[in-house]
Amino acid sequence: MASSGPQETWPLPLRLPSSMGRASLIDCAVAVAATSLTAALAQRPSAKIELLRRWDPGACLASLYILIMYCVQSAFLEWPQKGLQRPQAFLMASMGNMLLPSLCSRWVGSWRLASGCLSAALAASAYVALVRGPRYVPPSGSLRGRVFLVTGANSGLGYETSVAVLRAGASVIFACRNEKKATAAMKAAAAAAGFAAGQRYFLPLDLASLKSVRRAVELLRDMKIQVSFLTT
Repeated sequence: MASSGPQETWPLPLRLPSSMGRASLIDCAVAVAATSLTAALAQRPSAKIELLRRWDPGACLASLYILIMYCVQSAFLEWPQKGLQRPQAFLMASMGNMLLPSLCSRWVGSWRLASGCLSAALAASAYVALVRGPRYVPPSGSLRGRVFLVTGANSGLGYETSVAVLRAGASVIFACRNEKKATAAMKAAAAAAGFAAGQRYFLPLDLASLKSVRRAVELLRDMKIQVSFLTT
């Protein structure tokens, strides 16, 4: 019996990218071309020893890092608005930093130090603004008396969530498979949040095992702790 509806044969036909995808490819190409042109302009035609003196490896590494981050985020369309935004501003600042040695009449130690500090500041600021992103910090004491059960609290988002709610005065149940890793995470969270050990509890839990989930429920009943929020 023949099936109805559209069918696709192998190999699949080539699909052209959408208009936003094409704009992203053009954006990346322009960014690479502009950075390459800036690097070429930074090498003033002069003697070889003078060229080595004018070349700032720190500025080049910072610019390369920001360029890679810019292209990756542009490929994922993380800023759909048009116009100058923070990614473009960081890229332009890094290119200006690469040109700094060529703009100075004498590339002495003080200028080298200033360029190195600027390169480090640009790379760190770009990481904070474009990769890590903003962090929400609840007001101190706003969650006092609440209990959070956080699965996977020993690392990643679970750990960051635990630290944030601990700072706000809540108690946290670290629901993890590995007790050793959970204990280490509880100590680190206490140091980061600055709260007493009584606000942290360990609960063995493996979400891939129904037996472990049932056992965790029984342990919660024995602990006689009323959970306010569950985060996974």
